[in-house]
Formats: sequence, structure tokens, C-alpha cells
Amino acid sequence: MAKEILGTSKISSKFQITVPKEVRERFKLKAEEILVFSVEDGKLVLWKNVQQ
Repeated sequence: MAKEILGTSKISSKFQITVPKEVRERFKLKAEEILVFSVEDGKLVLWKNVQQ
């Protein structure tokens, strides 16, 4: 599977990140939605929680 980089984000001093605009638009992310962080084969994986 080819990797596609959609953007980058820097962790703030409060450990917050901003989701890049291209990611928000492509995945139709909205304020207050839950994002899930997990580890797969030693890699950080992030996905939109569809079970809200």
C-alpha cells in the first residue's frame, strides 16, 4: 500500500495538535468528534470513531 502524506502538525506545549485542513475536509471531520489513537506494528494510527 502506497503512503500518502496529507499534512503535518506540531504538538503544542499543552500536548494539543491541529488537524490539517486537507485531512479535515477529506475525512469530513467536525468539531467535537472523537478521534481514536492506536498502535499497529509499532506505528501510531489515528482514525475517526464512527460509533458515537
